[in-house]
Amino acid sequence: MAKANAGPDFKSLLSKPLDAMERPVGAPAGTYFGVIKSVPFGKSRFDKNITTIDVNITITGATEDVPPEELEGIDLSKVRAQTQFQIVADKMYIFNDFLESLGFDTAGKPADEFLHELPGKDVLVILTNTLSENGKDSYNNVKKVIGA
Repeated sequence: MAKANAGPDFKSLLSKPLDAMERPVGAPAGTYFGVIKSVPFGKSRFDKNITTIDVNITITGATEDVPPEELEGIDLSKVRAQTQFQIVADKMYIFNDFLESLGFDTAGKPADEFLHELPGKDVLVILTNTLSENGKDSYNNVKKVIGA
């Protein structure tokens, strides 16, 4: 009897040649619809001493600025995006702007009051593409996230 939802077979993955591993296809640059999945705390990608609010997003569709032919063969439900907001006194206004774009009235309220309300909210995500160091692959970067 097979186990339901068995995890990855690490031994099998570790025994494969690394150059045989394929990089997932990124989405073309453009604006996408998404939904916030989770909002954990993390560490800044740029300064590990700074704690962040990480907004994890699943892409649900493309806007009209993404040519449909560029989406052929891409499963948008597997495209993940994340944006980080630094928890630093002189940067919290950026998180406030994000909350207001989602329609929240933030006047006089602390940031932590909104964290539990973010999962499930619809957003627009602007993705760019960056060429990888090998010069032949590209990956997505989040340029901006706003309320949809």
